[in-house]
Amino acid sequence: EGMAGEYYFIHKSDDVAPAYGDVLGGLLSVVAKDVHVKLSTADGATLSKIYAGGMINGGTVVFNDLYSGESRELVVEMALQQLPANVDGAAEGCVQQSVGTVTVEYVDPTSGTAHTVELPLVFARGGSAGMSPHPAVLTAAARFEAADKIET
Repeated sequence: EGMAGEYYFIHKSDDVAPAYGDVLGGLLSVVAKDVHVKLSTADGATLSKIYAGGMINGGTVVFNDLYSGESRELVVEMALQQLPANVDGAAEGCVQQSVGTVTVEYVDPTSGTAHTVELPLVFARGGSAGMSPHPAVLTAAARFEAADKIET
């Protein structure tokens, strides 16, 4: 089963060395292979939608290879339960709520060793004061939504 790949058109023999150099340069700059980001929910939270630049399979996003200096974005829409009124900090808008976990699995290309990193998925919840999303999140969400509308 094919995944994303590259090909080069070699018009003449002088084109072989630069094409080979491009391929080797790309292989040497890979810092993580087979990158999988899995989102798991807890405490009544549900995933509504995942926007990502990779292949999405359920709650897992597959990014394949990650190159040195490269970053990837993913935006998650979640449905969360309403905060109870008696939660400390709810009125001031400063409640940190753990709603699941983010698990990143990847292979180190130099050693071939598989690694797993698991982090809590925590949201800052606003009370009566409310909170605004970070501008980078708004930009990424707008980009993914626009791409989604173009595809459909």
